[in-house]
Amino acid sequence: MEMDNQAVLDDSVKVVSSEMSGWLKLVGIVSIVMGGLAALTVIGIITAWLPIWQGVLLLRAGNDFANVSGKEQEAVLSGLKNLKIYFIIQGIIVLIGIASSVLAIFLVGVSGIMDAFRGLY
Repeated sequence: MEMDNQAVLDDSVKVVSSEMSGWLKLVGIVSIVMGGLAALTVIGIITAWLPIWQGVLLLRAGNDFANVSGKEQEAVLSGLKNLKIYFIIQGIIVLIGIASSVLAIFLVGVSGIMDAFRGLY
């Protein structure tokens, strides 16, 4: 019974890995292209390495998941490690974006208040 469950799990992992592989590669390539386009701008050149790095991680994960066969746990683990790093980077970017938005709202508010007080004197 346990062997049957393991065989079903192995087949399921193969199918999902194969399906996921193509999407990971597509998003990875798009990310690399967008990073390359960002590098063409003055400000974008500073941050262009980030989407390029993320794209490389997704391509690696896509290749790892494409190579999953019956008992190759190394390919799955390697793919998951690349995805882990990708999501850590993405989480940090989201947190920086939220903090930047809060700071911008605060600065606009302070600027507006100071401008309002300037009109009183």
